[in-house]
Amino acid sequence: MLQSLRRLLEELSNHPPSGRRPTARLAIEALEDRWVPSTIGGSVYDDSNGNGIRDNVTTGAATGTLETGYANVPIQLRNATGTVVLDSTTTDANGHYSFSFNKSVTAPPATKVFEADLPLINTDSTRTVSLSKFDLSLGTLTSVDVIADSSLTAQATIENLGNSPTHVSAEIDGTVTFQGPGGATLTETQTGTLGGDVAAFDGNADLKGTDTYDSGQQQLAAQEKTITLTAGQQDLSGFIGTGMVDLTANASATTNCAKGPGNLLAMIHTGSSAHVKIVYHYTPGTPLSPGQYVVVKGATPPGTTDGLETNDNVTPIPGSQGKNQIVVNLGTTDSLQNNFAELTPTSVMGIVYQDVTGSGSYTAGNLPIANVTITLTGTNGAGAAVNQVTQTIGDGTYQFLGLLPGQYQITETQPAGYLQGTNNIGTSGGTVSGDTFTVPLTSTPGYYYDFGEVKPTAPPPIVVPPPIVVPPPQQLVTPPPQETVTPPPSTPPTFGAPSKFFLTGSGWGGWGF
Repeated sequence: MLQSLRRLLEELSNHPPSGRRPTARLAIEALEDRWVPSTIGGSVYDDSNGNGIRDNVTTGAATGTLETGYANVPIQLRNATGTVVLDSTTTDANGHYSFSFNKSVTAPPATKVFEADLPLINTDSTRTVSLSKFDLSLGTLTSVDVIADSSLTAQATIENLGNSPTHVSAEIDGTVTFQGPGGATLTETQTGTLGGDVAAFDGNADLKGTDTYDSGQQQLAAQEKTITLTAGQQDLSGFIGTGMVDLTANASATTNCAKGPGNLLAMIHTGSSAHVKIVYHYTPGTPLSPGQYVVVKGATPPGTTDGLETNDNVTPIPGSQGKNQIVVNLGTTDSLQNNFAELTPTSVMGIVYQDVTGSGSYTAGNLPIANVTITLTGTNGAGAAVNQVTQTIGDGTYQFLGLLPGQYQITETQPAGYLQGTNNIGTSGGTVSGDTFTVPLTSTPGYYYDFGEVKPTAPPPIVVPPPIVVPPPQQLVTPPPQETVTPPPSTPPTFGAPSKFFLTGSGWGGWGF
């Protein structure tokens, strides 16, 4: 009865099960002393807040991330007069560029080799070998050769379980696949046969004795393969920089025992080893020496306009808008913040309304106010002063279009017949003081900078009290003068009844007879 290699291998030899993949790492790096030249670098980016430096996005879903870089923008490095091109490149996916060499000085091609042995491993397992990446301080990488020289090692032990002598053999096929960055894949195959003549079964199934063939450890085949990756055709970025580049080797094998007159008992152990090598082909560069250089941007990304430039990412260069070049004074250290800002046109808008409902915002029931004067002032990201005036239209709205990101003030001229209500800060943030918004306008348009107004409250009616009637003063009547009456004699005479009477001040009197 034929028993499988793998099961016997696990039961008799204590090898790990096939589902368990041991991983080992081997690293060999050649070390050398060399002078690392200074580098000139920078970026081309969307200056979303218009402040002239590449910093974190301040608004929107991308808040807190670095302002977006523009890829594939042509950049040249020129000499101090700005005429001779020393090197040229394009920005990468993050908007970065760099120069370390004066490529106007040519040098013959050169190679740099790193290699390592991959020790013998069992098949159906994986191992990683690590080799040094290409150091750009050497020059410009033009191509990479990945070379693997692998071999299959096997040992076959086969016992004849039949009653007659026979010839036993095992066919062994092995595969080693190497996987690296940039599509660097190598697959190597090896094939071999192990076998011999054996006696009839001795009655003991122990893989020993004259009824058993034991090959001992044999190297069945060796094979070398090479894959070449070329700059401009394949992605070499995984091979460039500091640190290590990993090549992962996966080994597998299949076996087939030729059947004799009787059944066979077999145990076959397979493994694989390799020697791997990376050859870097490059053009040596002449390092940039200290001095003055000019970095020139070749094009402005579509849909943008030039902003300010900086060579320290701290202080924008005054008047640099539209220049598309930065003067760099290179010393013995890197100069890596020579940045070109690009500005995306934007806008800001809002409404002036009568807050009829007292809601403090433009909601249902409130009324737009037309023909209100709105003034925009400030400085845009290109360093230019801005002063624009508009008026609200019939629906109460106003807008300023074609602006560049920057710092602005929006001021309302108070409409006649209204008092100030609630003013609402819009989507780009900012502050409000009286009837003026201060807005840090970004490349994302700003909405809802709304001015609220209220009608003055009518004063209460004036109540006039009824007139007070003053009676005329009473006229003074002067009494007539009092007549002097002669007093009667002490013995009054006797008179008859009077015929006339008169009124005196002291009473009635009479006279006449």
